[in-house]
Amino acid sequence: VTSGEIPAEFYARVFVARATMTDSLRFWSTCNLILQQALGQLDPDRQGMSIWVVKCMPPSGPYNKVRSLREIVGQGTHPWSGNLEQQAMFLGAESLAGNVVTLCRPGIIENLDEEHNLMPAARVDFEKSAAIYPILYEGRIAGVLLISSTEYNHFLLQTRTTLAQSYADLIALSFEENDFYAPEDIALCVMPSHHEQKQYFAKFRRLIADTMIVAASNNRPVNNIEADQIVWQRLEEKLLQLSIDNKML
Repeated sequence: VTSGEIPAEFYARVFVARATMTDSLRFWSTCNLILQQALGQLDPDRQGMSIWVVKCMPPSGPYNKVRSLREIVGQGTHPWSGNLEQQAMFLGAESLAGNVVTLCRPGIIENLDEEHNLMPAARVDFEKSAAIYPILYEGRIAGVLLISSTEYNHFLLQTRTTLAQSYADLIALSFEENDFYAPEDIALCVMPSHHEQKQYFAKFRRLIADTMIVAASNNRPVNNIEADQIVWQRLEEKLLQLSIDNKML
């Protein structure tokens, strides 16, 4: 049976990790530590679960608003792979995660086959139920904790949803203060389907390498993390345009 609480000693581990990590590693290390613990508690029998930290993209566009979300750190149990980062995509207004960010309140779907008409939900393979919790700080939002299960009704248990909420609160410690946005800074757009996005992400590693080479040749070298952010922002722009073009067809 799932315990509804995160063990006290685990909080201590998170605080130590956060205090001792360098700036560049703090977010990734803390998120991965927390996701590993969350998977162990929320899917102890390894029935099949994926957990993503989904982050608001920096404000952009003519109105300088947060226009999309990016899956940034993810872990899973079979049938998902252990490390999900290679499969990261954008989510927008069409997704349940986008709905949660816009409303700043959790969203749970117990049966995606039945309830998909009631709430927006961009589905992924194997996903039967999902629970999504906003990552909040002082009334502002940085993104969501997105939990998908291969089982219907996985989030009916109160202890399970309480625990998931606690993990969303804990993961807020991974973020910097400037990662959180006020509700009025958010105006999510529709993103193309995962299927359409995949072809754009196929060359992701090469795009990062090219970005670093070009930056170095211009005497403005960037590190891997900075190049990653630049590529995500360029892809966001392309995919938002693709979504507009699709609408006009």
